[in-house]
Amino acid sequence: GQGEFKPDDALKTADAAALYDKLIAHDKAQQAAKDAKSSQNKKNAKITVVKDVTGEELLAPFKNQKTLTREEFAQTVAEYLAYKDELTVASIKSKTKAKEYKPNVVVAPDQVSFPDESKIDREYKSSVTTLASRGLPTPQGSPLLRAFCCVLFCC
Repeated sequence: GQGEFKPDDALKTADAAALYDKLIAHDKAQQAAKDAKSSQNKKNAKITVVKDVTGEELLAPFKNQKTLTREEFAQTVAEYLAYKDELTVASIKSKTKAKEYKPNVVVAPDQVSFPDESKIDREYKSSVTTLASRGLPTPQGSPLLRAFCCVLFCC
């Protein structure tokens, strides 16, 4: 997988893994820059380490498949968002504020509906609902994440 985004093609598992690895590398670089800046401001700044995740790990349940369905991909994106939430909490220096962190929810999960809702496999409905409640497919931030979400909702 070359990590190329081809919205009219089936999403290849290897390409999804390559895209995740690029996205995760970008996130790690941003976090490292924040940590470096924080440690410069405070000599004994504590840096919380979040367990690394890779595209291969996110896609492990589908490793024997050549391509992914939108629903399967939604599951992996929801897991990626959970990882991003861990990074966010780790970057909050106040323990009290870190405990109070809540992800940005645009629509309450119980208010999310889709025109083709009956066609969404029960196993993946929770993941698709999570993404929609978080404001995807039009997230702020990373163009790669927007590309991922286009695979889910636009193709």
